[in-house]
Amino acid sequence: MMGLLAAILSAMAFGRLAASGTERLLMASMALGIVCAVVVLAFARSRGWDVVAGAVVVSLVGIVLGLLFDAKWNSVAHVARQLVGDGTRLDLVTATIQARALVDGMTLGELARGQLHTRNLLMPLFAAVGAALAVRSRLFGRLLRISDTM
Repeated sequence: MMGLLAAILSAMAFGRLAASGTERLLMASMALGIVCAVVVLAFARSRGWDVVAGAVVVSLVGIVLGLLFDAKWNSVAHVARQLVGDGTRLDLVTATIQARALVDGMTLGELARGQLHTRNLLMPLFAAVGAALAVRSRLFGRLLRISDTM
């Protein structure tokens, strides 16, 4: 339960980060995987492959939720940037107004499909790698043993 809460909160932060640009999203997805894995580790108290699988599943839920939050919150900004960058002579304010008119009639599923890019297909892979590395890492194992003695 706490792992899913961490996934939801990380997904919300991930969705907000996606508004600022796409250059850091792969590293953010790996960080999301690590955060979810640490929370799962804190409650699992073991480091077996079943915990790795659980952490990967929780981080994948976080990535999917993050992409949905990105589609819901940032679609107008993404479309406005595309309109400005397409060679049209629109300023950002006019492009935002036109983007809002385009996006208003779309469902969340249509918005999410419009956001699918190659980088979005790599994000679950980076989150899974981050979660697996965090669970199998000796550093997090030591931190858990230290927290057990407190």
